[in-house]
Amino acid sequence: MKIGVFSDADIPSLWAHSFSVMKTAQGLAALGHQTRVVTANSLRAARNRWRFRDLGAHYGIRQRLDITWLPPSLGAWFRGNTQNDPLFAQRAAELAGQEGLGLVYARSYLTPVLTARAGIPTVVETHTTNYDNPHLAAIHAVAGLPAFRGLITIHADIAAEHARRGVPAEKILVLEDGVDLERFLVADDPQPWRRQLGLDPDRHYAVYAGHLYADKGIEVILEAARLLAGRQDLGFLLVGGFPEDLRRWRQWCRQRGVGNVAFTGFMPNAALPGYLKAATCLLLPYQPERAHTVMDIHTTSPLKLFEYMAARRPIVATAVPTVAKVLKAGHSGLLVPPGDLEAFAQAIERAIDDAALAQLLAHNAWREVQPFSWTQRCRRILDLALGGLV
Repeated sequence: MKIGVFSDADIPSLWAHSFSVMKTAQGLAALGHQTRVVTANSLRAARNRWRFRDLGAHYGIRQRLDITWLPPSLGAWFRGNTQNDPLFAQRAAELAGQEGLGLVYARSYLTPVLTARAGIPTVVETHTTNYDNPHLAAIHAVAGLPAFRGLITIHADIAAEHARRGVPAEKILVLEDGVDLERFLVADDPQPWRRQLGLDPDRHYAVYAGHLYADKGIEVILEAARLLAGRQDLGFLLVGGFPEDLRRWRQWCRQRGVGNVAFTGFMPNAALPGYLKAATCLLLPYQPERAHTVMDIHTTSPLKLFEYMAARRPIVATAVPTVAKVLKAGHSGLLVPPGDLEAFAQAIERAIDDAALAQLLAHNAWREVQPFSWTQRCRRILDLALGGLV
């Protein structure tokens, strides 16, 4: 079957949204479907295509995907503000009809409204809690059409609100985000990975991978590093981050004399398994008291959590509900009360010093992440969209 994966946001980019789109496209292709990614072109997208020339490495995808960049309106092309651009949506819907697509999977709002009205089987995925977005309201208005096959989201609370606003409950599917499990079927011994990455093979490393925004809990990690500065056998490694965030946190460390933290800056997703395998433990902090501008901390489904679980390393995480519903305290991760910096540092030491506990946590997390593969996720989406005719 021909499937179009539609997004009106930047591809390539460093946003988690675009990684989810590309991983979904790979999952659909892995199920044997002819899959094309259709996204909006812009001056920024063109620059990003030059910057991230190897999309396979950038997104950590293992096969070549067909990608079409369609022009939006002229103003949106120059500004890079292509989300909900009507001209892009029109062109995308026309392409869906011309290509005879059997299914449209959309991470946007305007395109699926047009394709559903045109009778093309359509599913929408949305993680937003901005329910008053007028473009999202348009999705609610077409949800009763036969061609509108389903709405995918990541949390039961989001699903309930969409149902209240008119999406038939039988058309809503709640799925956590996914992970490309095959990428983590590599050598498990951390020492060769440390040597390859220029790290001390005999030292322990507490590793965080992801953006370095303040609302990602980075200060929790750095305060833990300060509390554990006396341990000469332990280093902290933060993988990722925009240049401005790197400058901020490096200055934070210099001002406070914290010398046991290293920053790598952005790394292609293809390199991520090696960094996670080099770790002794993996860190997933949150600061619920902060205003979260990038995500809704109560309903997010963090991609990195599932990658951490697939890496088979013990995870130290803040016990916020979105994490606690996946990780079981003391069974598949060490969960720390929000705001307790000393407890976070102590949990890191437990993960390092108690080898039997670390092995148990890592094994249980690996076992429990198996149902969250992107391929399995895509199979469930197709079951909803096609009534089991996958």
